Amino acid sequence: MKRLVLIFRNNRGTSGGSVILACCVIGVVIVLMMELYRYYTIKENMDRQMSRAINMAIDVAMEDSARQVHISKIDTAVAYQEFYKYLTEDLGLDEQLKYSRDNLNYQLYLNSVNIEAEPPRFEVEGTVILEPEMLKGLVPYTIEIPVRARARNQRMD
Repeated sequence: MKRLVLIFRNNRGTSGGSVILACCVIGVVIVLMMELYRYYTIKENMDRQMSRAINMAIDVAMEDSARQVHISKIDTAVAYQEFYKYLTEDLGLDEQLKYSRDNLNYQLYLNSVNIEAEPPRFEVEGTVILEPEMLKGLVPYTIEIPVRARARNQRMD
């Protein structure tokens, strides 16, 4: 400990220890910020994709006979089917809702999927579980990112 204090109090014009320490601290902060930005972009992307999926499901499941008489009503079974179809076909998730391409690996767990027929309402809550990318060797656990989306189709006649 005394050697460490002497290194930082070196008055001979060299500041090697403090420069190395400052570079290490700056490097750790940069890596943490990059990892947090990655989590933020994944959360925003999943929120957007879930909103898109439920809006498309409501649009496809809207009953045309009810629409003609100005009633908003959806077929909940079709909405549920279209939602999962979007997740698997368009979003690229497999049957277990896992995504594994490029350097991005995550799994989507849907905690609740609530669909109401009249008025049309669709709510989805879930969790995206992924591993840290840059801190893989240092952080032995996974990260859980909550996602939530809801949509309501309401007539304004």
